[in-house]
Amino acid sequence: MLRTSTDNVPGKQIAEVLGVVFGNVLYSVGQAQDAATFEKLHKDAVTDALDRLDKEAAALGADAVIGVNISFSELSTAQQVVVTATGTAVRFPKSGEAQEQAAQQKAEQAQLDLEAANRRREEEQANSRRALEEAQNMVAKASAAAAPASPAADQNVSALETSLINLLLKHPDGMDGVSISKKIPRIYYSPAEVSAALKHLVEINLLYKDEFGVFKVS
Repeated sequence: MLRTSTDNVPGKQIAEVLGVVFGNVLYSVGQAQDAATFEKLHKDAVTDALDRLDKEAAALGADAVIGVNISFSELSTAQQVVVTATGTAVRFPKSGEAQEQAAQQKAEQAQLDLEAANRRREEEQANSRRALEEAQNMVAKASAAAAPASPAADQNVSALETSLINLLLKHPDGMDGVSISKKIPRIYYSPAEVSAALKHLVEINLLYKDEFGVFKVS
């Protein structure tokens, strides 16, 4: 039986902890006539205690005992000493079990990583929805205060303005007119329409334009 006083066995992976095991031996100090005899009694008692520890661990199907500790209790009245060996019985992985355990741990970690990625994606989507709703609310308030040229024109401008505010909310440092036009698909809106929408948003104080020509959300 492999024994160690440490909590692990170098180069070995512990598959299962089987429990605490003991080995007790009682010997009489009065039997020792001299130092050499006492030393032999003491050594034999320790060996017997460890043997009993091994047998108890083996009965549990252990491959090793870790955290082995030996203690002594003296019974002065009877000139007797109790030697107690304690430790934790453990089992090593069987053939193929280590690979299965490693694969399971890898799969569990992959699942945790996937769940974390899903949470991050959900948070990003929620933030985008909030930003879009904020932009739509700002445009709706401004549109309610302004008199539209026509229902059709108002609908188009509102959608464009919503897109522009949502774009600038994602760029708190601001963007110039050219950069903004490049972000808006020309298949839907021309540069002139984008420029007019930016001008209107500045007029109703939803955006402001600094001295460098950079637009920012007010």
